[in-house]
Amino acid sequence: MIKTYIFPIILILCSFTSDNGLKIITNKLYSICIPAEWEPMSGMPGDGINPGERDINGFHLFYWAWSTPIKNIEDIPKTIGIDIQSYQKTDNKTLSVEEIEQLEMSLISSPVPVKKNNIWPTKEQKRFFIIKDSKEMDGKTVTYRTYYLFKQNKNIVHCIKISLRNNLAEQSEINEKIKEILDSFNVK
Repeated sequence: MIKTYIFPIILILCSFTSDNGLKIITNKLYSICIPAEWEPMSGMPGDGINPGERDINGFHLFYWAWSTPIKNIEDIPKTIGIDIQSYQKTDNKTLSVEEIEQLEMSLISSPVPVKKNNIWPTKEQKRFFIIKDSKEMDGKTVTYRTYYLFKQNKNIVHCIKISLRNNLAEQSEINEKIKEILDSFNVK
């Protein structure tokens, strides 16, 4: 009887992780590869595979967020988070990448103007990063880097954001990991 269940369990585990320490997340909108140790952020519905959905300000929004595990306070400076917001107008009219980029940039609060730095260009995606200062709960100011990827698929515009502290982002192996994650993003 145990033998009957072992093979399907092995198949499920193999389809969820790959041999290079990444797990492939596939849902109704897209697929993306993230590090195997990452986990859904609190507030994500279910097991975190499928995005949550809500209507807000004329948009039907699909939201999905994962991050490195935070077990204690020492993990916070090393945290990397990914957030995918997929925007669709509630009237199903077409959206443009520029509209959503402008919306996302308007949501950034920073005491100084934010400069966009284009990175890893592709034909079908817009990619850049910004660096901004943020006041922490203890009153200290910390510099963060957020990588953006915008991709349109029919009447949905996907906005992928990967955020981390800037000093962590300056490490070449972290930059390679982020590029690998962004390169893996595919829409359905």
